[in-house]
Amino acid sequence: MEAPLGANVSIPAEARPAALRLYSQWQVFVAAFIGSTLAGGVLLAINFKRLGQSRRAAAALGLGALALVVLFAVGAVADANNPGRSRTSLPLASAFACYGIARGVQGQPYKLNVGNGGGRESWWKAIGWAVAGMLLVLVVVVALVMLGVSI
Repeated sequence: MEAPLGANVSIPAEARPAALRLYSQWQVFVAAFIGSTLAGGVLLAINFKRLGQSRRAAAALGLGALALVVLFAVGAVADANNPGRSRTSLPLASAFACYGIARGVQGQPYKLNVGNGGGRESWWKAIGWAVAGMLLVLVVVVALVMLGVSI
């Protein structure tokens, strides 16, 4: 059984010898800022999977996608009431939210991992996931516009 979300979680003994490479909180922030909450959720999910927490990995993916849908809706309403402001404030606010989640939920396991000889995953991989998230959002937006949906 998995520990409650945000609980102090130790790295499973079988995972320690592998010297895990985990994404840092700042990598999650950058991915979420460039590639949306979906990209931030992907990095969180990868970390959870590497820590042996498959259910939390699935939850991170689902919540990242759900947050993206909610942000689209909030952005549409906010932009209608105050044109232009939501385009800059929502991505930054959501990126900081992803950072806070990463720090609160994965901060201690990340520090323990580094202390056990693990390290930070490549920035190139984090940027790659961010660009993939950005492209996916772009494809969805273009498809919605082509279908006549007002964004």
